Amino acid sequence: MTLHPSVKTATAALFVCTLLFGNSAVCFSSGASPAENQEARLSFPESFFRDLEAYASALGLAETAYAEPMDVNRAIARSIQRMLSRLDPHSSFYDPKTFARLRAYQGGNYSGIGVRVAPADGKMMVLSTIPGSPAAESGIRPGDVILSVDGVSTRDRAGAEVVSLLRGPRDTPVEVQIERTGVDRPLGLRVRRKEIPEPSLPLCYAILPGVVYLQLVAFTATTEDEVDRALKPFQSELQGLVLDLRGNPGGNLQTAIGVADRFLDVNQVILVTKGRLPNANAKYLATRGYDREPFPLVVLINEQTASAAEILAGAIQDARRGIIVGENSFGKGMVQTIFPLSGGNGLSLTTAKWLTPNGRMIQRSYKNRSLLEYLKLVEGLEGSHPRARQGSDGFPSVSGEGGILPDVLAESASLTSFQQRLLSRHLLFAFAREFKARYPVLAATAIVSPLVLAEFRDYLAARELIRSDREFDDHLPFIQRSLRSRLLLLSQQTRQSMTVELEGDPQVVQALASLPRARLLLSRAGPGNK
Repeated sequence: MTLHPSVKTATAALFVCTLLFGNSAVCFSSGASPAENQEARLSFPESFFRDLEAYASALGLAETAYAEPMDVNRAIARSIQRMLSRLDPHSSFYDPKTFARLRAYQGGNYSGIGVRVAPADGKMMVLSTIPGSPAAESGIRPGDVILSVDGVSTRDRAGAEVVSLLRGPRDTPVEVQIERTGVDRPLGLRVRRKEIPEPSLPLCYAILPGVVYLQLVAFTATTEDEVDRALKPFQSELQGLVLDLRGNPGGNLQTAIGVADRFLDVNQVILVTKGRLPNANAKYLATRGYDREPFPLVVLINEQTASAAEILAGAIQDARRGIIVGENSFGKGMVQTIFPLSGGNGLSLTTAKWLTPNGRMIQRSYKNRSLLEYLKLVEGLEGSHPRARQGSDGFPSVSGEGGILPDVLAESASLTSFQQRLLSRHLLFAFAREFKARYPVLAATAIVSPLVLAEFRDYLAARELIRSDREFDDHLPFIQRSLRSRLLLLSQQTRQSMTVELEGDPQVVQALASLPRARLLLSRAGPGNK
């Protein structure tokens, strides 16, 4: 049956209205009464409805008369996203699949088998498994090669594609074919997916006697508990903490506030938010506070430290509770509220902007730039590393705007083209796997001897990846550290592998050197601090 264009136009208009306003009660239920919500819904000018009718008419005509068949749902999704992108770079529209992944991430969990994979030397290798995951319980281990997933070959597929194949609904089985060194034939494993915790705290250890290094890579529903569990064994003798927020893109706002609460005094301000709605204007205070003798605190940040991670760093800096070391942070200071829409779609909308306790705007300017230009600008900071604008007391000025500015500038070690070649193709891991297969006893020691170095030199030469002996010799410290880390990983000593990677990290070295300055902050804090 063919519908008349006017009928299709009306249908399209109904669909658009349902999509946009099907959850209007959710969108407007910011503490207002039902009557106030109804008034808000009816407060649109008459021109709004004319424009909406014109949009629906254009959509109906395109769907009816365009020369080729048109995907209406996709067109609507794109138009919504285009509208949101005109507001700011962080408001987004999500299709059902993407929205489901977002909600899973916010919960700190996903359903899968719990492996980290990457293409290395032409093979899809398992780099690590999550302890207690289905992969670990079924015997999958670092160094295994995944040949196929449910009969689908992994050859020439990107890591993200293989991860998508491995993930799926909870309690569903997945058939994985594994190649393992020392085993003649591929291993066929049937693994049942389950909800996998996404740890936000991959590493916590005593980097020096009494000094703890703690790495946070995200803020999820499990982060606060992870922090408490990680620090508990060190509480009685904690003499300093290096909190690494480098590469942390943020996450759950309330979680970041909760973590900040663990380092500040009761009633100290953590965050100030400002927006149009009355409840978007708020001041968040520490309600729990740190109830023991305070310890020196250093926070590491870089250009990929963003959003909720900047809230934590800014709160610590403004309270003069710790020293911020590293590079200028990303500068993402907008509060996104997640709204579910009809059909499983979702909307992330900026409802407020946040400021540090001293009134510094975290958001970097994005005006008069496209989204791509904005993200590219912030990621590279236009190729420079400006020093923090400081006040008379040596701390960042309250007039600073755009990201958290470090108290101590420490640039990251830049990778050479040789290092980039090795790391981007995971060749260090691939070689370590082959070496372990040939010399299992030597590999188990994780000692990078002259034999190991000679073998690796030949490995690279055979693949025409080394340009000269000098290039290899100039990178010996990097090669030795990297190979040792991967040999430890293949021996399932994950924590030891990660600590080796930090050896010689210039920003970590500077963070440790800044602990005496952080200790001075405690002596100057006065009676307000415990």
